[in-house]
Amino acid sequence: MPDFGIYAGDTNKTIYVRLRDSTTGLAKTGLAYNDANAVLSYTLPLAARAAITLATQTVTGAHSDGGFVEVDATNCKGLYRVDLSDAAIASGAFTIISIEFDGTIEESIEIPLHTRKVNVTEWLGTAAATPTVAGVPEVDLTHVMGTILTETAGGRLAAAIIKLFDVATPTLVASDVMRGTDSANTTVPDAAGTAPTAIENRQEMDSNSTKLAAAALEATLTAMKGATFSGATDSLEAIRNRGDSAWPTATGFNTVVPDAAGTAPTTAEIWAAITDAASNKIADHILRRSAATARASSDGDTADFRSLLGAVSKLVNRIKNASGTLTIYEEDDTTSFGTQTSTGDAAADPITELNTD
Repeated sequence: MPDFGIYAGDTNKTIYVRLRDSTTGLAKTGLAYNDANAVLSYTLPLAARAAITLATQTVTGAHSDGGFVEVDATNCKGLYRVDLSDAAIASGAFTIISIEFDGTIEESIEIPLHTRKVNVTEWLGTAAATPTVAGVPEVDLTHVMGTILTETAGGRLAAAIIKLFDVATPTLVASDVMRGTDSANTTVPDAAGTAPTAIENRQEMDSNSTKLAAAALEATLTAMKGATFSGATDSLEAIRNRGDSAWPTATGFNTVVPDAAGTAPTTAEIWAAITDAASNKIADHILRRSAATARASSDGDTADFRSLLGAVSKLVNRIKNASGTLTIYEEDDTTSFGTQTSTGDAAADPITELNTD
């Protein structure tokens, strides 16, 4: 029984067979895949015969199911290459390959199908370490994804694994694993991982909020205080106390405060606080303010002839007398500001000059 080193479940396997003439018993040459009545079959244990369709092939060609070709009619008479289908060697302890051609002795070849054995005593040719428990393989936890694991003290990795996977006494629950993870549920009321209620969520937040915020709050307050902060002079209480006496003289604040309590000033106190210099400044602004600027301002009442502006206009602006009507003009000497009716007396002295005494 020839052994071609084929294992059950292999793919793309080829065998070689010698066919003999049915009359002479000598090697049969010249056979081809498309000869009339040529048949190729296989039979697996306890299974029905199945056909393998013969196909063209070359001596050195790539495997092709059913491929059939004569190897060498001169030097290897009667030797033929046969490409098996994967189904012919899919399973079982052996397979029977049958070949029939007119004028040849019918051949049935039993081919053993091997079963691969696993070597559990060696790794890449090196003997495996003796396990702590017989029959239970050791697992190497010194590397994870190619990275060497280290521990500051022996046994810590083992303790962590036990805590994580000891389902008989689960000391590690979802809340321990996920605590501190963004968006993770960190409130698990029991080892079973039951979803928290609204009350439990609130209790968790109440118990942890001050712990989580303390560091950030302290950093914010430190930044607000600044590098030169002094509790004696810069605290809220110190600012309040200093303000009772210091604020009345501060730039931009009310500086007319009759007493330390900050009582609002009386009318007499306000008048008394107006200095001569301030009064002169106000007067100078009034005297030097142009009529055009005052007229264009939106402050005060609407510009009216019967006003101080009207009186000043009559003194300095254009005046025209026509048929007993005096027209007083605005600063442009074109627009009428107001009119007055004048009444004359022929017997009276005419006015020939105005001069301030």
